[in-house]
Amino acid sequence: MELLAVKPGLARTWLLGCCVLLACGAPPSLARADEQPPAVPVRFEPLWRQDIGRRLGASLSAELGLVAAATLDRRVAAIDLESGKRIWRKKRAAGIQGGVTLTGGRVLGVCDFPKGGLFCLDARTGEEQWQLDTGDAWGAPLVRGPHVWSASSFGEIVCCSLATGGLLWRAELDRLVRAPLGLIDTLLLIPTVEAQLIALDAATGEERWRSEVGGALYGRPAPAAGLLWSVSYAGVLCGVDPATGAVLERRELEGLYRCGVVSSGDTLIALSAGGRVTALHAATGELLWEQALEAASGIPPVLAARLVWVSLSDGSVMALSMGTGRVAAELTLPDPAATGVVVRPPYLIVGTVRGDVLAFHWPDLAPLPRDPRTVGVSGTAPGWRDAPKADRRHLAARGSSFEFSLGAPVQPPSFEPGFQASTMMTSGPVILGDKPKDSRLKSGRWWAAGWIFGTAAALWLQYEADQAYEVYENTGNAAHRDAALNRAERYDRYATGVWITSEVFFLMALRAWLKGG
Repeated sequence: MELLAVKPGLARTWLLGCCVLLACGAPPSLARADEQPPAVPVRFEPLWRQDIGRRLGASLSAELGLVAAATLDRRVAAIDLESGKRIWRKKRAAGIQGGVTLTGGRVLGVCDFPKGGLFCLDARTGEEQWQLDTGDAWGAPLVRGPHVWSASSFGEIVCCSLATGGLLWRAELDRLVRAPLGLIDTLLLIPTVEAQLIALDAATGEERWRSEVGGALYGRPAPAAGLLWSVSYAGVLCGVDPATGAVLERRELEGLYRCGVVSSGDTLIALSAGGRVTALHAATGELLWEQALEAASGIPPVLAARLVWVSLSDGSVMALSMGTGRVAAELTLPDPAATGVVVRPPYLIVGTVRGDVLAFHWPDLAPLPRDPRTVGVSGTAPGWRDAPKADRRHLAARGSSFEFSLGAPVQPPSFEPGFQASTMMTSGPVILGDKPKDSRLKSGRWWAAGWIFGTAAALWLQYEADQAYEVYENTGNAAHRDAALNRAERYDRYATGVWITSEVFFLMALRAWLKGG
């Protein structure tokens, strides 16, 4: 009987405990990571879109209300950050694959071979301030204070004055450089393809040390836990003593790496060519988190606003939480990204392979005060265009079909990929003055035939131009790049001329048809 009397009390206690657990949540030790609520998504509002040229260089830069960008087809431009209006656009002697650096009212970049050279433009007007003969570079110039550093792809390192372009020192390394330079304290760090990380004195160019890092380097090193960290193409992660260059830490990562490593505090983040994002604790080597992404591009991840930004080849940009690696936001672009994102609260800017610079408003971040030195153009934001504007260079859409039919209503040809062009042939008596009807009919058919033939020729020429441009974008030989670009521009001009001629034939065929009633 006493046991029966105790049971109701135990039941009440058990029910009360369950209610407390339900109200307060399970203990942390019982909570599973995949059952935790997702992070609050980041909200982006598209602001503007500006066409610069064909395929942006590897980086763009923003400062003082301006955005500067360069393209592989020799264009350099400055855009007002608030309105999206293009302030100026200049053409250089060669493409700028490494992108540009905007600092102190100046835009700096390096042209490709064979007319490679470090140049400096006025950010307000685009006028050239100075130029220094150097080789082509795989990264944008590095600037700190009054000095500028740049490395050619064949290992020629230069340091010059930001104000005048005067050469301060030049160093010749017997190594290939296919990565941007790094600058940490007084060390200028040069990653090389020959599995060496080389450190020079940034002020004098004197070599401090060379470190064997276990494979080719295609990304700049990053500091963490008192060491300089680099990851080779083969996945060897090395921690180097900045004083002596001795390798103090060495770890093996799975996969191939073309993006180097980035750091935040003691956290190292690396992106493999297969799309795996790995976060490690630099001091202990502990794996903090991993995130597998599909179709990752070769653009290095960007750390901004406590998020890791990763660009994917399908046109999306993923923002991962720095602490957990969970996807906090996803940004979908109309074309794959060509640059990493640039965050200037409350703006986020990114460039695409098509040559567009896109800006988004990030309302969750507090805006920065407007700098009175801001260079800008008055006007309202043009808004978000639903589709990229027509461009004659994209007539030959890759994989698109073109239909030419007889008997369809007359429509002027569209300048967008995949357009359908048609013409209409009439029959029956057509009399104009003393010209016989058959002559009028045959004349219209000849004009139509000329239009069709001219259009086909223009499309073929444009296809050849696009093929040459693909060679320019993908080849690693600088001489072949220049020859391919010249061929692409030449065929592009031919295609334009033939296209205009075919349009004249089309108008004449249309005129003959209309008058033939």
